[in-house]
Amino acid sequence: MSILVSTDEWLNELRTRLPGISGGQLDLELKATLREFFTESGFWMEEPSPINIVANKDTYKITYPQAKVMGVHRVFVDNLPIALSTTLPKTENPGSGARQAYMLEHDLMQLFPMPSKDIQDGLKTVVRLNPSQSMTKVPSETVSHFFDYVLDGVLGRLYSQPGKPYTNLTQGVYHLRRFRNGISIARDIGRKRYGNATRPWQFPQGWM
Repeated sequence: MSILVSTDEWLNELRTRLPGISGGQLDLELKATLREFFTESGFWMEEPSPINIVANKDTYKITYPQAKVMGVHRVFVDNLPIALSTTLPKTENPGSGARQAYMLEHDLMQLFPMPSKDIQDGLKTVVRLNPSQSMTKVPSETVSHFFDYVLDGVLGRLYSQPGKPYTNLTQGVYHLRRFRNGISIARDIGRKRYGNATRPWQFPQGWM
């Protein structure tokens, strides 16, 4: 679980660079930038608490405290990795375990085939997260590794707004380019840390 730290350091830096802009506007732009950063990079990944699998129940809600689940990166049933299907699997008869998972929504999972037995803490996931609207903290690595890139994102958004005292389209393009580069770096780090997302595959014959 990541250590969360305050976003105040960004706000303090932005106040010195853009005097005269209200704190409320800076807060809104920072939150929008962070949402874009985490959505596009998938950098913030966590392992939520395991979920009990219940016989004859195939749908499970994936949640994480104080953050919004944007998607599931990997799935494990009874400590075995299973495939994340990109299409709705065909309905099958209940079996001895789940062979595929399908996301009905970004945080709502359906297991196939229908689980036929209870498994304590049987469903484990790695999920991609985004801060909730009211959240004022982010993973510490976002500040230690990507402080300047997120700052670039906020500055780029503000400089690109037309008709403002601080409008500077040239600087807007420059900072947004740096921000996109930071997103690419964060995406690569996340993939190296948690591996590529689970892809559909066949279990060895006789596994079921």
